[in-house]
Parts: sequence; structure tokens; C-alpha cells
Amino acid sequence: MIAPPGASGAARPNLPLTSLLAGAVALAAAATALVVDPLTLAGPAATPASLALLHAVTVGYVALLFAGTLQQLLPVLLVTRLGLPWLGSVALPLLALGAIGVVAGFALGFQPLALAAGGALASAALWAVAVQAVTTYARA
Repeated sequence: MIAPPGASGAARPNLPLTSLLAGAVALAAAATALVVDPLTLAGPAATPASLALLHAVTVGYVALLFAGTLQQLLPVLLVTRLGLPWLGSVALPLLALGAIGVVAGFALGFQPLALAAGGALASAALWAVAVQAVTTYARA
């Protein structure tokens, strides 16, 4: 008999898979931006274009992959149900929106509202993932 999705105590597969897909899209967008303007890497590190590229990779790619993977990895490794499983459904979209806000804020020339909103969303999402990880660990 095959167990239904989510029966392992992990999130339903569509949640982490969507996060992985969004991370791949962020990496592809960063690679495309680098192909369009390869001199971004040769210039100063504090330009809007280089900071947008950096945050597209770190927040848009790395953080989304990490947060999405934890939705499946933690319950399997700790052999328990996911602590606060609903939190992943909130955190991952917030992280994606936060990444978009931060990258757009830098790409548009240091737009403070976009940077603040994106940074706040991404930070709140990463805190939510951390709370979920701690509650899953405590449950184990």
C-alpha cells in the first residue's frame, strides 16, 4: 500500500517542489541578467546591478531552496511530524515575495520602500522557517 502525500509527517510535495521551482527561476533570472551584462561582476560590488544579482542568488535561490527542502527533510531526518506544518505554506510564499522585493529594490536603484518591504518579508519568512525547525526538533 502506498502512503498518501504528507503521511510521513512532512509537507505535501507540492510545497517544497514549488519552492525549488521558484529558486530555479531566480537562478535562471540571475544567470540571464549576467549574460545580458557580464561587466556587472567586473565593476564595483556596491552597484545596484551587482547587489540585485547577489540577492537574486542568495535570497531568491539559496534561501528558497533551503526553506523548501526543510519542509521534507526535517520530518524524515527526525522521524516525526512537521512541527507547525501550516507555517511552511505561509513562509515560502513570503520568502519568494521578499526576494522579489529586495532584488527589485536594488535593481531599480536602491528603492527604499521595496528594499524595506522585501527585507521585512524575507526576514519574517526565515524566522518562520526557523520556528518550524525548532518546533519539529522539540517534537522529536
